Amino acid sequence: MAFGVFLVLVVLAMREVKMVGAAPSAAQCHEERTLAMKACMMVVFGKRQPRHKAH
Repeated sequence: MAFGVFLVLVVLAMREVKMVGAAPSAAQCHEERTLAMKACMMVVFGKRQPRHKAH
């Protein structure tokens, strides 16, 4: 019985590791590239970064 519970816990833990280690989607990659490019352009051309409003 204890082995069965242990086996279930191991399987669930492995499932969580796979879900956490997943790669970002294509849309997330595109958004990250766009944000990085905008930040670099601001530094290269000397523009100030806009202030973010607190929610």
